[in-house]
Amino acid sequence: MAQIVKMPKLSDTMTEGVVSKWHKSVGDTVKNGDLLAEIETDKATMEFESFQDGVLLYRGIEEGQATPVDAVLAILGEAGEDFQPILDEYNKGAAKPTEEPKAETAQPKAEPKADEAPATAEVKAQPAAESKPAEVKKPHYLKKKVQVLMVA
Repeated sequence: MAQIVKMPKLSDTMTEGVVSKWHKSVGDTVKNGDLLAEIETDKATMEFESFQDGVLLYRGIEEGQATPVDAVLAILGEAGEDFQPILDEYNKGAAKPTEEPKAETAQPKAEPKADEAPATAEVKAQPAAESKPAEVKKPHYLKKKVQVLMVA
C-alpha cells in the first residue's frame, strides 16, 4: 500500500523546508535507510533518509521549492501502484473548511440563589508565618580535619 512521506521537522524552529536535491527519481526502488533527498532548513542542509521500503511513486516538491512542515514530500509504494486516491484523501483532509462554524445559541445564565455564596468571595490575607533560616548540613569531607604529611 502506498504511504505518504511528509516534510519532516528537522529542528525546533523549522516551519518550512526546501528540497535542495533529490537523490531518487520517480520509479527508483527505495530501501529503509536510503538517502532520499537533501533538505534545507532555517539553519542547515540535512540529508533525509527513507524510513520505509518501496518504489518512489510521486515527488510532492520540486528541487528548490519551499514547503511547510508536514506537507507531502513524496509517496512510496509498490511498482505501478495507483497513489492518486491516497493523495486526494490527504489533500481533502488538509484542506481548510470554507464554512464558518455556526454560532452556538446563548443560554441564559442561572441566577444564584439567595442562600448561596457569590462566586467572587473576598479572601482575607493572613499574616505570614515566621520563617527560620534553613539549617545547612556540611558535607562529610568538611567535618573531618585531615592532616597531610609530606614525605620527601
